[in-house]
Amino acid sequence: MSQRRVVITGLGVVSSIGLGRQEFWEGLCSQRVGLRKIDAFDMSEFACQVGGQINGFKLNQYIPRSYRKAAKLMARDIGMAVAAADMAVRDAGLVTKGIDPENPKVDPARLGTDLGAGLIDIDLDELGAAVEQSLDQENKFSYDLWGKRGMAQLTPLWLLKFLPNMLACHIGIIHDAQGPSNSVLCGDISTHQAAGEAYHTVASGAADVSITGGAHCKIAPLGILRMELIGQLNTTSNDRPEEACKPFDVGRAGCVPGEGAGIFILEDLQYALDRGAKIYAELLGSAATREGKNPHQVPPSVEGLGRAIREALEVAKVRPQEVSLVIPHGLGGVEYDLAEAQAIKLGLGEDKGSTVPILPIQGGLGNCGAASGGLDLAAAVLAIKHAKIPAATNCRQPCPKCGLNIAQADTSTDGVNIALLAGYTTGGQSAALVIKRFAK
Repeated sequence: MSQRRVVITGLGVVSSIGLGRQEFWEGLCSQRVGLRKIDAFDMSEFACQVGGQINGFKLNQYIPRSYRKAAKLMARDIGMAVAAADMAVRDAGLVTKGIDPENPKVDPARLGTDLGAGLIDIDLDELGAAVEQSLDQENKFSYDLWGKRGMAQLTPLWLLKFLPNMLACHIGIIHDAQGPSNSVLCGDISTHQAAGEAYHTVASGAADVSITGGAHCKIAPLGILRMELIGQLNTTSNDRPEEACKPFDVGRAGCVPGEGAGIFILEDLQYALDRGAKIYAELLGSAATREGKNPHQVPPSVEGLGRAIREALEVAKVRPQEVSLVIPHGLGGVEYDLAEAQAIKLGLGEDKGSTVPILPIQGGLGNCGAASGGLDLAAAVLAIKHAKIPAATNCRQPCPKCGLNIAQADTSTDGVNIALLAGYTTGGQSAALVIKRFAK
């Protein structure tokens, strides 16, 4: 029995360069930079003080009125995912319980959720009072006092704000998705992996529709501290935030933290056609690998990422010569980008890897962690839709050592036919997705 074809019919984006797919695309095309001095909390003790902070985002605009009390139990990661899912469902023209509670048009048992998430950082202000009550007379933390006094400072439901699987839970509850549900926690490739899982869920017939993608907020004290400790961050551009992240540029000096969400609707092709849905692109396949010697593999494994690219193309039945566009991870680190460039050429072949248009988008967004793949996928889908490859943001002087064809000017084409997305984690894990312009 042949697998069903899987198409993308809706997308929602929350990002520092625009809310919604239209603003996001306009931001990419105008090389808008969403990097700024972080003012969400005191940054004075951090070496890197800039990032892709989102301003003007109001969660209540995207939640059914009957569900708004639950927003109190949503960390920012969860809220961004819920908002992007609302955008995606509406964009796809799906009528779920979250859109029309009285007249849903989607069978709940045939609607799944596959969401990528990162480590959700705790609210230090909220936790601080509990910790303060747990200090003994020598100002040392006491587990005994934590049990007697500290925990009483926290709401009993406090932990629910910080469980990564709550992205899928809230989205599933709002839209009454009763089909297969999965949460993927795999660092910066969480969305690549989640979309791959959603693809198999729909292709195998386990569901007709899946809400997939990912969200992550790295604009948090603990998140920034972790990135600082492993040496990812650019600490030299606090006075020039708009230039802080330069993927594949000769002047790159590290990445900066970001936040965002990219959520998509995947559907069985026949299901989408029967309901008259617009189709953005077809998802052809994915692959994931692991190649590393330690939990903080730096730089990324050239062989591991190259193999993920090759295997994704094999699954998709696409030859390297057919790829029209590559959207890389592009963190902006000197060794990171060099290794990734080598992996792209390993996966596609030296000639194709050196000439295919490359569009890194983190130069305007920062490193959005588990949301990175979702934002990359949104860029790829929109490039296919508009038959246009925007110029890369913050890469004015492509590094000759990387040897990649970085998009330097908006390029209108006869059509971006096939796009490849590739990403990696600092633990040696890699993943790739392949999408194609839809044709019956």
